[in-house]
Amino acid sequence: REITSIIQHLIQKDLLQLQVKKDEEGKFTEYMDLDGFFEKLSTILSQEQTNQKTNQTQQDFKDLFQYIETLFARPISPYEIETLNQWIDVDQHNFALIRAALDEACSHDKLSFKYVDRILLNWKKNNVTTTEESKKVREQFNKPTMTHTVKHIPKFDWLNGEKLDDK
Repeated sequence: REITSIIQHLIQKDLLQLQVKKDEEGKFTEYMDLDGFFEKLSTILSQEQTNQKTNQTQQDFKDLFQYIETLFARPISPYEIETLNQWIDVDQHNFALIRAALDEACSHDKLSFKYVDRILLNWKKNNVTTTEESKKVREQFNKPTMTHTVKHIPKFDWLNGEKLDDK
């Protein structure tokens, strides 16, 4: 009776279905279908995973927010909060990349959101999506592009009337 009651309760919650099947010999076989149970379990697990991602994202945002305030040594303005939200929501930059851009701006002693925004824009143009890729772009940017080569410069005393052709 107790088992029958439990089975009926599971059927009412759409977690279990009783199925009857007829085989080739004409015998009827009764079996339990657990598809409803697995579907609900899958739904619960995916909701749990979504909740964990949301909690992690909120924690990452909070950590980034505190990092910025510590780096700038002041509370950030509403405009800066809006810019930060745009980097995350519209531009789809991840938290680690934003933090790397902040570190890059700090290394150049240019702590402003406009400078960080230009760094992120430059990285987006170069298809940078990870901090490892940003290090490569940073090295290229910091590498001097001009090399000075001194060619032989002829010396002559033009003040005393010496000409270039004289030597």
